[in-house]
Amino acid sequence: MILFFDFDDVLFNTKEFSTDFDAVFENRGISAEDFQRTYAQSRHTTRIPNYNNAEHMRILSNEFGIDQKLLHADIRVFLEDTSSYLFSDVCAALAAFKEKGIVLCLVSYGKPKEWQDRKVYSSGVTDYFDEIVIGEIEKGCEAFQIQEKYADPIAFFVDDRIAYLADVRKDAPRVSTVLMLRPEGRYHDTPSDDCDFVVRELCEVQSLVTRKKC
Repeated sequence: MILFFDFDDVLFNTKEFSTDFDAVFENRGISAEDFQRTYAQSRHTTRIPNYNNAEHMRILSNEFGIDQKLLHADIRVFLEDTSSYLFSDVCAALAAFKEKGIVLCLVSYGKPKEWQDRKVYSSGVTDYFDEIVIGEIEKGCEAFQIQEKYADPIAFFVDDRIAYLADVRKDAPRVSTVLMLRPEGRYHDTPSDDCDFVVRELCEVQSLVTRKKC
């Protein structure tokens, strides 16, 4: 069996992380309102918008006259250890999956890749995974290739974004799609029509795995 996991809002409390990230800039005199406004400007105008940290720093530097080197130094300190933002059920659940011999794959979209890499690796969660794919990627294609590599017909993909799961259903039709709607997640009110299963915590994923193995 293969389990694919997204990172943000599935394993990682991105909403809480973002609130604390805002505070880094408030310490430089940038209000929460200005931070959110420029944050929105920095997001990609693609079908599934994602945060672009480098572009955001450029906008803030130009508008407020703050040296980008200072901003990047602040961020480097903030990102030294992000393990406290992992949801409380993550480590125990991933360890249990590994004990059962399940192949664990982390598939996370991030542009620029360097920003997502820093956030993910400093959380410590990567120690549990057999495959890690981070960057400007097509999740469905990645799932298909990994499933082919392991020649395993049973697989689940857990994500909080229905558009990504739609891509998985199109490009990797043998992979079952699982929409994660954690109450703490940013997209917990997403319509759940276009997926195979809906869960709200990892114990429900464990139940799916148990039923599939029976």
